[in-house]
Amino acid sequence: MACDTSDWLKFGHEIENLKDKHRRLNIFYNNTDFNHVSALPSDSKAFESTMAANFQSVLDSINLAGAVTKSQKHRGGCILLRSSTMGLLGDVVPSAYSISLAAATGVIPAKAAELAGHGVRVNAISQHAGVHKRVLRSIFPHAEDDHLEHMIEKYMMTRTAADDDVANAAVYLVSEYGKRLTGNNLILNGQFTTP
Repeated sequence: MACDTSDWLKFGHEIENLKDKHRRLNIFYNNTDFNHVSALPSDSKAFESTMAANFQSVLDSINLAGAVTKSQKHRGGCILLRSSTMGLLGDVVPSAYSISLAAATGVIPAKAAELAGHGVRVNAISQHAGVHKRVLRSIFPHAEDDHLEHMIEKYMMTRTAADDDVANAAVYLVSEYGKRLTGNNLILNGQFTTP
């Protein structure tokens, strides 16, 4: 069942209604894109908005899915968050985005520990995407070209993980092969090419 997370109230009701319909929630996959607002921590309203759009929505969705899986007769289930490695590059992306992304993936081990007693696994998959110089130019409009190229080279921003890689990682994590993994952020660093 796919849910539209843009209407949070409706989304919450759909997840809550799973209890009433006696349907089992085996896998909850949060595939929501993160908000890329260029807010500084000093701009409190924009920063709070970014945190609410990114971190709070992830936390709320995990709490909702966790409540459903805990209330089921049959123990078990898997909660997955699709994230990005861009949050790991704190000095490359806007700080509000980086902080909210780090908070979202940082909550994974805590929720995994909380839900482990109910047989529910909680993991994240961070997709690495190559960054073109024009993307960095939009973030750093006054940077020199050689500085942007240095950033791309230093942070290995040319390597990418395809959507198929994320899908395969998700299948692995929810399958029997990944039954001993919980509380992890699986970082897909991308593929290396050989000459």
